[in-house]
Amino acid sequence: MWTAALDIGRLTGCRTIAVTRSAHKADALIEAGATDVVIDSGEEAWAEDVLQLTDGCGADCVLELVGAATWSQSAQAAGSRGRVVVIGSHSGLNVALNLAQLFSKNLTVMGVTRANRRSMEHVVRNAESGLLRPHIGHSIALENVSEAHRLMDTDSHTGKIVLTLD
Repeated sequence: MWTAALDIGRLTGCRTIAVTRSAHKADALIEAGATDVVIDSGEEAWAEDVLQLTDGCGADCVLELVGAATWSQSAQAAGSRGRVVVIGSHSGLNVALNLAQLFSKNLTVMGVTRANRRSMEHVVRNAESGLLRPHIGHSIALENVSEAHRLMDTDSHTGKIVLTLD
């Protein structure tokens, strides 16, 4: 769950629409600041839900956090002159790019791998002041690291999993 993106959206006055695969995570996303949440049923229809929520306009900016499995939906959910910012690729790197969709919507596709020093200093200042609120879902002792892996493998966690040296 990308609560940092929700915090940044809140700080900049944006309406944020989060997409998740589970109802229990939807509640956590609303609590973390999402304006709206769309449940991805796995039927590849969530972009239609985003279009409905935006009165057919689509999103100004879509953060693509998953990769190949959600790429086409992210591009479909983006509005005219929208941006798709690719941050993650956990489900795969190779996607089919519909050039007609790119041209007709005047989409901008942007890849992001890491921030520069100035951006990171800005993030740290916002975190120190409490404007950015990291969501820690589980704090687990290092010797129980297998539990952290189980939570990640079953996709049953919300927030960050922190390993502690107790």
